[in-house]
Amino acid sequence: MLGWYDGAALAAEGDVVVVRPNYRLGSLCYLVLDGVGEGNLGLFDQLQALR
Repeated sequence: MLGWYDGAALAAEGDVVVVRPNYRLGSLCYLVLDGVGEGNLGLFDQLQALR
């Protein structure tokens, strides 16, 4: 991990909570295929993280 992506320093300096969402990457994350998912699974992951 790159140092500037580490939220520990920010959380230690102030009264904040650092949230780092993860989401699917790769060939299946945005693939629309019957039986695999409703499509845009990577985007659904991002929306859930924001909620």
